[in-house]
Amino acid sequence: MIDHESYKQYEKMYRVTWRQLAAAEPELNTLLEQARDAGGCRTVEQVNGKFNTFKTPIHKLVGFFGKHKGPPLLGTQAAYDVVTWRLRNAIAGDR
Repeated sequence: MIDHESYKQYEKMYRVTWRQLAAAEPELNTLLEQARDAGGCRTVEQVNGKFNTFKTPIHKLVGFFGKHKGPPLLGTQAAYDVVTWRLRNAIAGDR
């Protein structure tokens, strides 16, 4: 399934890349592998269902309330959006 949005759009918009985020927080690579393993979904409903299991780990690692809420990179909306869509795209089987 092709997800309707790509994490690459968010990387371009925010000028923050997945690689930068994963270098700053290595646990993100583990989440990406888990998302790929859960992937291959054919419908938006399947993607949404599998993505739900990733919401809490994402919130713990990035964004305004994550463990890195102080650092300028990981504690941002940009980090949250890029990570969210990177994992959604992986679940959808997009590369």
